[in-house]
Amino acid sequence: MTCLIHRVNIARLTGKHQMLKKSSLPLPQLCQRAFFAALLILFFSCTLFIALPIKAQSQKIPVLIGENKNALGEQQALPTFILQLFAQVETDLGQQFSIERYPWIRAIKLAETENKLIFGFSLTTERAKTFRFSEPLYYNNIWLVTRSDSTFPFKTLQDLKGKSIGILRGSSYGGEFDEQKNKLFKVEDDVDAYPARLKKLLKRRMDAMLYASAESRPQVVEAQVNKILLNDVEIAPSDQSRFSVLSVPVLRDGVRFAINKNDSSNIIHRLDTAIEKIHKSGALNKIIPMPGTP
Repeated sequence: MTCLIHRVNIARLTGKHQMLKKSSLPLPQLCQRAFFAALLILFFSCTLFIALPIKAQSQKIPVLIGENKNALGEQQALPTFILQLFAQVETDLGQQFSIERYPWIRAIKLAETENKLIFGFSLTTERAKTFRFSEPLYYNNIWLVTRSDSTFPFKTLQDLKGKSIGILRGSSYGGEFDEQKNKLFKVEDDVDAYPARLKKLLKRRMDAMLYASAESRPQVVEAQVNKILLNDVEIAPSDQSRFSVLSVPVLRDGVRFAINKNDSSNIIHRLDTAIEKIHKSGALNKIIPMPGTP
């Protein structure tokens, strides 16, 4: 009986061994399958590794820009030439901008505290302690606008002695101007909207206001300013007042990008490369075709 049981168990084990032998793959085939499985895993790992930087690179870059509103408080669109310049920079960067518009003083604060890129920020010695600046994308001329019946000769800042000048709150207009404000002349810190400032000038609450334009011809700037007067400033039908632009600009200011030095990205270096390419290619003069543009 014991022998019979022993034989039965041997038969069962033998049967299992045969089944296992039949279901098992030859060693070379197992190695081949393992090799291809490893290749597949390696492929997907490399794809994921490559895709992550591409995804990060394709993210839009937030850019802070000062707002400009009309008399109704509606946000004005950015000038066409700025949008065209941004499109050119985006092409060279391989990334798009996400434009965020705020009152200028708030935009500066956000750039300082949240390490966001800001555009239109004038380079000064004081600001260079905190921010890293790009090369100028283009240049603005800073013009003096007066009532047409209250013009005065202007060649240097000394000609502003005792006068009241309207400026954009939070803005800088060069080291010499900043040094002399509220000493040689008085400044009226004002809101971003041009119509509100022009209205104050119209009511003689200041002697002149500063107006930034890439245009280098004062007569063309004067037409721009009076167009704002006609379209956006509420005036009495009998009021025939107009604005004049003095023939000499206060300064020629480079319009740049800037970011807090705490930011660890290489965005300013990449922007400088794109800006240099725009200048060398002649694209800038095609977008801003006017005398005096570098």
